[in-house]
Parts: sequence; C-alpha cells; structure tokens
Amino acid sequence: MAKDDVTVTHSIHRKNRPDPHHEQQLLRDLQTINAATARALGPLPLGGLPIQPKRKPQLPLPAVPAATPAPSVSDEDTPMQWKNAAAVAALATGTALAACGADGDTSGSTNPSPAVVDDAPGSVEVTPVKAVPQPAEDAHTKPETAAEQPAAEPERGPAIPAAQLRRQILELLGSFKTLEDLERGNVEKMLHVHLHRNPRMTEGYKYGASTTEGWNYSISVDKLARLDQPSTILIGLDHGVEPFSGQEPTYCTLEFEPLAKELVAMGYEQAEGPYQLKGKTTWWFERSTHPDGTSATVGVGLYELQSGQSAQTCVLSLKVGGNANE
Repeated sequence: MAKDDVTVTHSIHRKNRPDPHHEQQLLRDLQTINAATARALGPLPLGGLPIQPKRKPQLPLPAVPAATPAPSVSDEDTPMQWKNAAAVAALATGTALAACGADGDTSGSTNPSPAVVDDAPGSVEVTPVKAVPQPAEDAHTKPETAAEQPAAEPERGPAIPAAQLRRQILELLGSFKTLEDLERGNVEKMLHVHLHRNPRMTEGYKYGASTTEGWNYSISVDKLARLDQPSTILIGLDHGVEPFSGQEPTYCTLEFEPLAKELVAMGYEQAEGPYQLKGKTTWWFERSTHPDGTSATVGVGLYELQSGQSAQTCVLSLKVGGNANE
C-alpha cells in the first residue's frame, strides 16, 4: 500500500470516529423538544401512541385500450375496395365541412352539395350528414339576466318654477296627520312626482329634477332604520357650491324666514335656536301626529347668502322623520 493511501485511510477513520460531546448535545436538544411538545399537547397516553400498520392503497388499474391494427393494403385489393375506402373518406370530409359550416353559419339556408366519387363505372354517391350545432354555455360569456344587469339611472322630471316647488313642499309638510303619511305613496301624491327605485338602498326611492330658475333639487324616501319604522324624507336643494371648495353661493333657493313662519302657522313648534354641527346649520320643527305620543320632525338645513352688507338665510335641505311611541 502506498503512503498516500495510508494517509487517506487514517483520515477516513478519524472522520467516522464518534463524537461523544456532539451526541450529548443532540440528546439534550431532543429532551428539550420533547418537554416543549408535552407542555403544548399534553403527556403521551399509556402504552404510547397506537401504531397503524402501513397499507398500500388498492388503486384501480388504468384501462388499456385495445390496439387496433392498421389495415394493410395488399396488391390483391379489388377496385371495389378502393371505391369503398374513397367513399368513407368523402363521407368524413363532408361531415367535417358541414360541421364547420354549422359553426360559421347557423342559419342552415344552404345545403352542401353531395360528394361524388367517380373514379370508375358504378361510382358511389355519398351525401354528407350536416352536423347540428350544440348551444355552447360558458360561464364567462353567459348573458346577464334582467336582475343582474345594472339598473339604469331614471330620467329626470320636468323643470318647474321654484315657487311651485315651495308650495308643494309646504303641502307635503302640512299633510302629516299620522306617521304613515311619511311613506312613499303620500310623498308622490303631495309632490306630484313618481319616485324611482333606488338600487343602492334596501328600501329606498328617489326623484330628481330642476327648477326653471336653473338650480336642481332631489327627493328621496328611504328606510334608514328598521323596515317597520317610519321612512325618512330628504329634499335637497342645490345652491351651486361644491363641497369643501370654499366657494360662496351666488343665489338663494328658498328663503327661510317666510317658510319658517308658515310652518309655525301649520302647528309646528320651532326650536329655540339652530343646531350647529361641523359648520352646518339646521333649524328643527316638530308637530304632534296621531296617535298620541307620535310626532313628525322637520330639520331645515340653511346657508347664508351675502348681499352687500346684509345676509340672507336660504334653505339647503329639508329632512323629515317620525318619532314613534317607543
């Protein structure tokens, strides 16, 4: 044995020699892991964990298709056999063409001409079978039903004078005898409008139009609480100022002071002062309804229109709600 071989052999023996310090460290690590596992999952059951014997799954063998030998063509084939083979090929070609025609044109107004194999006397005439197109259903291209299609925005109503709108609003506020008068039917009757379904609300209806003076208004009747509670009526008047823009209004929708006097004449009790919240001013009115203990409240949102040295208080919105006995 050469000297180099002896050196390599001694090196291998030194590498394979056990290291007691390393083995003790592994045992301490194993004990630490076992103790942590026992604290997390609890001690092992008596007798240890049940051992389940290994089982090999009984999987069904895949079906092996029978090999179909290719037909051999010999020199002894007769001309009639050649014509039969050509007829089968023509039949397959005609069927494929008919299927392609069905995919491209489903009208079926024209029929493909029959394929004729005429290579010898007594030729065979083959009429291809037209494939019937099957309706294809694809979840990605399935047409939307009427319920799935987004609801179209309802058309706006005709423009009316601001004085007519003011008169109709007062008629609506004066019609609240019971809390049922806050519902959609009475609102449509008193304002002479047709409210459209609001798809964004569980139970809500809306309407939009403009005045002949050029500013817009909107009406909504929504169930903001439980469905058995009175609806909330919101009438918004557009004063032409974008929110948080710092602009100043340039026109007055409806004057507040004359409107407040007419509400008091109807029996509404006006609050002692306006309610301020985040720079918005609302003045509240309340009137009793039937039965006793119920009432209708009207919150009139306001804004100021500066005209020279004086300011005019105008109506920005009206919010109507009902208070029940409970």
